[in-house]
Amino acid sequence: MARLLYLLLLANMFNSSFQGGCPTVRISGSSAQSSRMTTYTMNRQLHDDRPVYRSSRGEYLYHDRTDSTWNVGTTVGSTRVGLYVVDSSTYADSIIWTWYEAFNFHHIPNSRIRARCDNPFARVNGQWSNWGSWSSCTRYCICGNSTCVPDTVTRRRRCITPPPLNGGSNCAGSSTSTRDCACRDINECLDDTLNNCDLDNGGSCVNTQGSFHCTCDDGYNIQADGRTCLDIDECADNSTSCVNGLCTNTIGSYNCTCNSGYRKNPSTQNCADIDECTDDSTCVNGRCTNAPGNYNCTCNSGYRMNPTTQKCEGLSIGAIVGISLGAAAAVLITAVVFYCCCCKKSGSVATAGHAWPVNETSP
Repeated sequence: MARLLYLLLLANMFNSSFQGGCPTVRISGSSAQSSRMTTYTMNRQLHDDRPVYRSSRGEYLYHDRTDSTWNVGTTVGSTRVGLYVVDSSTYADSIIWTWYEAFNFHHIPNSRIRARCDNPFARVNGQWSNWGSWSSCTRYCICGNSTCVPDTVTRRRRCITPPPLNGGSNCAGSSTSTRDCACRDINECLDDTLNNCDLDNGGSCVNTQGSFHCTCDDGYNIQADGRTCLDIDECADNSTSCVNGLCTNTIGSYNCTCNSGYRKNPSTQNCADIDECTDDSTCVNGRCTNAPGNYNCTCNSGYRMNPTTQKCEGLSIGAIVGISLGAAAAVLITAVVFYCCCCKKSGSVATAGHAWPVNETSP
């Protein structure tokens, strides 16, 4: 009996002296949330100035200052939680109040759930939390003003993830960090009196930290003064700007009028050859051969090229294409039928007399 009383007294002394801060906390008990009855380890993250713990399943144990609760959920700060307890302790292993577990779309109390230090006697060295956010600047210097003394901003961290326990060493280094406020930039491009870019002739202003520079639109070149834009005469080099066409320079651009037999690409302004032979009506009764800016039409047998219309036309009846019978007769070949004429000899030229149709199949 005396031994039992001694152990109870020792346990009570330990619980009264231990302030919490274990790096690993185990949540246990009989609960419908059995998957959340596991260990949670500090991950150096802070939420509401208290450590955040994470389980091997990826769930978080964290404190929410808005309602002074410790919560277990899939996301830090979420309002949808599987477990919660109203307790403002700095560390999860110091929680003493009753937990509530999610059950059928609401939470019910469960006094059997406990959060305990996984190894209360382990020697633990202190570890810094992640740095907090920088404080806000209250006074700025204009960028480029070397005489202005800038304001400073501060950020902090805490030696509580975990704190030193059972003789462990304290965190090394400072809990605060400071730096000068960034200078406040003036956007000169918003005020025409602060920049000298040639905005009326294809120029643009580009703001930079503490300064600006001028650029020119497509079709212009920036000049040596760094602000003036000069139109580029694309037609000065007609070999590349408007091949197979007539180039006309315009402000900031140019127009290309293609030669006959070429068609302009509206995107590139280049003149491409038109293949007239793809149109069946180009060389009827002949063979079409495409050429740069033009085409050739070779008429089929029995047709000849009309030099005015550039079309292959059939030979008219009576057109003489050859005389093969000498002094006595000539064969007149026509587009439709053949005729044989009895002719009188007059020198070397036959004079037509009477003519009648001939059966072409006769010998």
